[in-house]
Amino acid sequence: MINSQEKSVGKVFYILAGLMFTVCLLSAISIIRNEISLKPLFFITPFLAMTGLFFLIGKFQNRKFMMLGITPLTLHVERSSESTLLSGTISINQPDFQRITTLKLSSICTSHSQTSGNSAAELWSTTTTVEIELQAGKSLLHFRFDVPKDEIIRTNNPLSNNSFHWEIGFQYVYRMENITRTWKIPVKVLLAS
Repeated sequence: MINSQEKSVGKVFYILAGLMFTVCLLSAISIIRNEISLKPLFFITPFLAMTGLFFLIGKFQNRKFMMLGITPLTLHVERSSESTLLSGTISINQPDFQRITTLKLSSICTSHSQTSGNSAAELWSTTTTVEIELQAGKSLLHFRFDVPKDEIIRTNNPLSNNSFHWEIGFQYVYRMENITRTWKIPVKVLLAS
């Protein structure tokens, strides 16, 4: 079972807000103990504003994530001599979720460079239609991707400075917000027999 990448985005901003608040609090205590004047406390104000901003961004991202909730992906891999068949199911905890009809599978290459940093590029992608199965209280999205063998082999180069992974994802607009779910699939999962 693979969890979506969006699960931890809000938590990261909450952690950043907590760390910045702790630094601001410790700085304020230090200034109050060592200074007679409270003027240096005004220098902490921008950092407190940034703490509040990180908290609000985390709350927004968490609310956006909770519109669909936890959406685990179950993946099955079948290999043949010509291709690899990826089939799986995405479980959504909504009783009648029919907002998407297609999923996208992408091969992503991340280049690591000391001068320009990291950059990601999509090497290959395909889409497939989704079969929706409605169960009591949740919706199951069933899918199948047929990936050519050459695409799998190309992403398995251990001597390269690049890292490769695969992503399955979808997006839709709900109440004027773009809702996205992506699942990162390591190349070793696709190479397993």
